[in-house]
Amino acid sequence: MPVLYWFSRRMTLWGTISFNLAVFINLIIAFFYPYDSGQGAIDDSMLLMLFWILTGLSVLGLVSKQYGLQPLTLALILRSIYHLGIGNTLILLGSLNVRHSSAVTGSAS
Repeated sequence: MPVLYWFSRRMTLWGTISFNLAVFINLIIAFFYPYDSGQGAIDDSMLLMLFWILTGLSVLGLVSKQYGLQPLTLALILRSIYHLGIGNTLILLGSLNVRHSSAVTGSAS
């Protein structure tokens, strides 16, 4: 019962995580819409530059204990797009969102 109490006390956190995952998925689709052709709104050099900028901001944010987790998450998503590809990153984020939603509601284990 203490575990259930811990999860239920943080329902707003779980809702925020689920919402942010959905926003990230929609942003990836918006920026890389024709991802079948390999051309998107952002090229590879821009992805690497954004990755290092967001990584630096997340380190600064983690040191100051403010807003460090969101830039780190964005940096990891950009790195995943660069290494895994857009389709695989979308599959990964979508399955994480479904798994997270089912774990919070308790409909699947």
